[in-house]
Amino acid sequence: MELETLLRILIQKWRIVLPVFIVTFLATVIFTLSQPRIYEAKATYVATLSPTITDNRDFAAVMNILSSRIEIPTTYAEVANSRRLKKMAGQKLNLSSQELNGLTVSSRLIPGTNVIELAVQGTDPTLVGNFANSVGASTIEYAQSLYGTFALVPLDEAGTPRRPIQPKAGVNLALGGVLGLVLGSGIALLTYFFQTSKKDANKFFDTEPDPEIEDIYESAVVELRQDITTLQEQSEAFGHVLNKIQSALRRTNSYARDIRSVVYELEERFDGNHSNVKEESEEPQ
Repeated sequence: MELETLLRILIQKWRIVLPVFIVTFLATVIFTLSQPRIYEAKATYVATLSPTITDNRDFAAVMNILSSRIEIPTTYAEVANSRRLKKMAGQKLNLSSQELNGLTVSSRLIPGTNVIELAVQGTDPTLVGNFANSVGASTIEYAQSLYGTFALVPLDEAGTPRRPIQPKAGVNLALGGVLGLVLGSGIALLTYFFQTSKKDANKFFDTEPDPEIEDIYESAVVELRQDITTLQEQSEAFGHVLNKIQSALRRTNSYARDIRSVVYELEERFDGNHSNVKEESEEPQ
């Protein structure tokens, strides 16, 4: 189907396309507005040497270890992501268990660096920023007891996020609009093809017959009637012939019986005469 034809059909069926589009788009808007706003605050920290190291040789050896072993900053990242650090940070802010359960903490080591990124998500933007900094401080305190030669230093503190990261209103509305347009167009095309096929079927059954075909049909019917009449006449004539043959057979049978009786009578007379002649010939001379 050409694009021009498709557009023409959609324009003709705008009463179907437009309501479906509006309903789908409004449903997307309602769904987007009903979703809770999720905010995210991020803080970064650097895994480096402890300030207690002053010897140059120790400094070089420790730097070599830190650069060649990625397990140390990875360990810091896992510590920041633990439930224990989350609980410690919640106690510092005097958060309830319900508020604490509404916060999500994640941390990762930025590839190729010793920088750890700490992210906190929640519905309250102010609480999210404060909790991210509290988790970072708790991680620094706990990290001091792990490695005496390494330390975790704040790089960028978390601030109060201004815009939510979820739901993504622009993306949702765009998808809702596209979905509404696709659904409306699909229903309109199905309706068009259904109506077209129905009209074709009605035309097929409601089409007036061709006059030539009617003439041929009438002539064929007349010839068939004539043939039937001829067969009836022939059958009647054949019936008359059969009746004549049957009557002739009956007369023949009657003649045969008469002839047979005459023959029997002649035979009896002949037998009687023959016996008389024989008796006379046997009398004495």
